[in-house]
Amino acid sequence: MARWLTETYPSSISILWEELETPEKFMLFLPLLLSRAESGALDELHHFSPSECISFLKHKNETDAAFVIHCLLNTFSNDHEREAIHDDINLSYRLTASIKTPNISNTRIAIKDAAYQAQPFDRKRPDLSSAIKQIKFTSESVSRTNGAKYIELARKTMLTHERDYIHFPAETQQMSDL
Repeated sequence: MARWLTETYPSSISILWEELETPEKFMLFLPLLLSRAESGALDELHHFSPSECISFLKHKNETDAAFVIHCLLNTFSNDHEREAIHDDINLSYRLTASIKTPNISNTRIAIKDAAYQAQPFDRKRPDLSSAIKQIKFTSESVSRTNGAKYIELARKTMLTHERDYIHFPAETQQMSDL
């Protein structure tokens, strides 16, 4: 998700440095993420915080998150390595809302046929075993273009739901995790 966010919204994503639990671990991994020229600069930056080091190393028009994620992409050859290092560093991100970032109100794909409710909902509890037997699972082949659109929609929807989820009270979060 972080890679996709950086590729799609590079100027809107930033690292939540205040949530970095182990800055010393980040500083141990940092030389591995940098080129030789960049890692040489760390000798001069050893007394700075991780956010200050990244601010010094990144391009002025680049966000700290974009810099770190690009370093991960350039350093490690496969997704498994990148994910393991990223999970070990345990970074959290902020996506600053803007007109270009995902919005649950405008995240949709046009469909041909809409289904409308024709009668009031039946509020009775169904017999689960018979209800499950009535479900007909089907799949439909889609083109690569439409498949890419559906994946993009799913990412945007997951992202906006996660953003909404953060604002629920802790009790609701705990109950929904059951």
